[in-house]
Amino acid sequence: MTTLVWNTTCALCEAVAHYIDIFLKKANSFFISAGYARAASQLAARGHYKEAKQLMMYKDEEISKL
Repeated sequence: MTTLVWNTTCALCEAVAHYIDIFLKKANSFFISAGYARAASQLAARGHYKEAKQLMMYKDEEISKL
């Protein structure tokens, strides 16, 4: 009986841990992307359009590596 309960609990914990891992990775990507967007908007606001574009292109490459 305890083995059945233990195996069921372990399976549930592994599933929850898997979905928490996915959520945290997606949240991390979102905040990285938001940071790059804010930096690029500040560059563009100061007239550095070329640098802002390069930053956003770099961001796309870095996010795809995650």
